Amino acid sequence: WIIDYFCYKIWIKKLNYPNPLIIFIQLFVWIFFQPYLLFKSEYKKNIIETKKTDKYICISNHISKLDPFLICSSLDIKTVFNMIPFRYMVTKSYMKKYWKLAKLLWCYSAHTTDKNWNKKHSLDLSKVFLERWESVFIFPEWGIKKQKFWVGAFWLNKKVINSVIVLFWIKKNNQKFKIDFLWKN
Repeated sequence: WIIDYFCYKIWIKKLNYPNPLIIFIQLFVWIFFQPYLLFKSEYKKNIIETKKTDKYICISNHISKLDPFLICSSLDIKTVFNMIPFRYMVTKSYMKKYWKLAKLLWCYSAHTTDKNWNKKHSLDLSKVFLERWESVFIFPEWGIKKQKFWVGAFWLNKKVINSVIVLFWIKKNNQKFKIDFLWKN
């Protein structure tokens, strides 16, 4: 209840969210990665004009296992509050290898999912999450330039009312990450 009340007071859009602990954990991860982002990236806050009434489909290329945390940490605090909680679509092998951490951070498999979700397809599961006001992060292994990927992203955008696609691009130069916000529909 205390976490839920705190989230309401700092303008997070989901009062009485079913699991306020996950919001607390994701805010903690956001704070934890701030120093890392300062030293390991070409630091520039990505300020995206967000509204509490929108549902976000965030898409990025994939260069390391830290990508979700780097992108979230690159967002300004107001944007984070409008988008939280985050769901991260990850590979089946990542879910198997790091399943405790993945469940704690609210990751879900990009392939047919576990028995808790009755083997729903990942796009159907993403749709469920978006309808519950959770922002979905997708990191396609084959890259964001492939047509196969865009079909799924636009299908999601069409099926979920008030959904918005947000595109990021991550580069790595001389051991430093650069995270750029590219586009929002």
